[in-house]
Amino acid sequence: MCSLFLSCTVLVTTIIVSPQAVHLQRAVRVPSQYTRSTAYFFSPDSKYSQSYSGSYNYNVQTRPNYDRSHIVPVRASNPTKAAEPVQSQNSGKNNNPLLEFLSPSGLRITFPGPYSKSSVYLLKFHVNINHEFNGVKRGDWNEDVTLLSGSTWSHTFPDIKLNSGDIVYYWVEVKGQDGARLWFREYKGFYHVPRSHSTTETQQQPMTPEIQSRPSQQSMPSKQPAPPQQPVPPRKQLSSAQQTTTLNRQTISVPQQPPVLLAGKPVSVPVSNVKTDSPAVPDTMTDPNTSQNTMECLMSETTYNHGKKPCGGQPVVSRFEFNTIEQIGGYEPEDKFTVFSHNNIVKNVSNYNTAVDTITPVLLEDRYGPNFVDRSLRLQDCTSKDPSLCNVRAMGYFILPPVVSGRETTENTVFFRYGTLEVIAKLPSGDWVVPELWLLPKDRIYGDKSGRIVMALSRGNQQLTDGVQDYSNRVLEAGVETSSGRQMFRIEQSYPWSDDYHKFKLVWTPDKLQFFVDNREIGRIQPVGNRIDPFLQESTKMAPFDQEFYLVCGVHVGGEKDFPDSLIGKPWENKDPKNKVHFWRAREKWKSTWTEDTALHVAGITLTSLKS
Repeated sequence: MCSLFLSCTVLVTTIIVSPQAVHLQRAVRVPSQYTRSTAYFFSPDSKYSQSYSGSYNYNVQTRPNYDRSHIVPVRASNPTKAAEPVQSQNSGKNNNPLLEFLSPSGLRITFPGPYSKSSVYLLKFHVNINHEFNGVKRGDWNEDVTLLSGSTWSHTFPDIKLNSGDIVYYWVEVKGQDGARLWFREYKGFYHVPRSHSTTETQQQPMTPEIQSRPSQQSMPSKQPAPPQQPVPPRKQLSSAQQTTTLNRQTISVPQQPPVLLAGKPVSVPVSNVKTDSPAVPDTMTDPNTSQNTMECLMSETTYNHGKKPCGGQPVVSRFEFNTIEQIGGYEPEDKFTVFSHNNIVKNVSNYNTAVDTITPVLLEDRYGPNFVDRSLRLQDCTSKDPSLCNVRAMGYFILPPVVSGRETTENTVFFRYGTLEVIAKLPSGDWVVPELWLLPKDRIYGDKSGRIVMALSRGNQQLTDGVQDYSNRVLEAGVETSSGRQMFRIEQSYPWSDDYHKFKLVWTPDKLQFFVDNREIGRIQPVGNRIDPFLQESTKMAPFDQEFYLVCGVHVGGEKDFPDSLIGKPWENKDPKNKVHFWRAREKWKSTWTEDTALHVAGITLTSLKS
């Protein structure tokens, strides 16, 4: 291996790409050329090592151990000199990008100049391999670069590996300021790597710190937890030895079967105390039987986006694009204490293609000023069609919702019926804080009986009970809500669910709904002889869960649903017209429990169709 301080010989292919010219080139897409690209939310191979004991209790000694060294939020970009400035014969003549394919890996994008005047340049590089951007300024690889005047516009992605026949799509944004005038440039195009191309031998420049160093534990911001490590997307088929990952398996004690709801009624299942290896629960992220390059396609029972049918056992979409909700409160009882704003959702992207959405609740007066709960609020970017949820004025004890948080959905981008949905997330802690990992119906053909699927619910309170049952953050719930009531499963463990990332999985088929956490089935709802919702007699047994649903991620606080009035120490009653006032007056007690962990972190989402 080459020393970092010595020159090394590499093979470099240099291509000057004109955005106007490349758009005239017709790229012929051959399915066998493509490998799976990194999704905007990409779920990694399983690195989970959990232990269960008794009746669905976790063993605290074997918590998941995640590598947290690879997350570097892009927001903390500091002005630096140009990364690996490249001299070009065309320098000073045009602004067409120059692409250099490094060997054995790496893609360098350079703009030779000339450049518009600015004291500082802000550049955003976005790169996709083998799929277009479709109007979204977010790629498989993304990097924000701040350069001083006189620097060369250039950035190197060291981990991109290209094969002959790949198509490189780039989208680069540049912002600057010339005196009082702000300016903006965009460069967008693609290049089809030829099946066979010659390379020129050049002398490699000494590696810059950008290439030499990798994010370390010390470089991690203390307030940003890191999700499981993401692998770089492979560009060729790996051998079986390369695909195998050895895990340190734990000896476990598990029930023979998870609890089952037959026609909505819980059925007890005996618990086995025989120690066994981890059960063979199918993991769609690492299933070796899934082939991305096969030409054979058997249609799945899964449908998405108004009835489209994917191939069986394949990823349904390459990415999940979310739209934020902007509204004051809402129609649902859990919405009453919360204003939903895009300002409370932060997207962080690391150098290793890991996207993390962080949703954090804050006090309304921390955002808008003291005593703002007694004033009026108007949302300029309100997404609701109801004016009463966009412009609200406080009157007497009808104060404004005292908390601002975030909620985002795929209602307009991805909605599906049947399949395996997996979400890697870290749940929030803090009194009266509730995460939202839901599925809601797209078309609501059953009206108010259209139902809801809850993938994970854990209240943030460290201590919460009604004297009989535990409601604290050591309890996780998952299940469904129908017009006939809630059908939920509960898991209790000895430490909070907010301590670590977990993988929440839903397997949804035409005859059942199965719920998993960290690849352990915790329960299933299966209509045998009866219906899930007895009030929907004119539909299928799975109704209302026989329609396409979309994903919701968010955080709300308090409300009139998730916290029964029987809870000890609860400062409000759900049906009391003054409940928001009572909740707000108790803020000195509950706000002190909110910490840097009072946030929902979503680090991975995948949707796989049912196998044919």
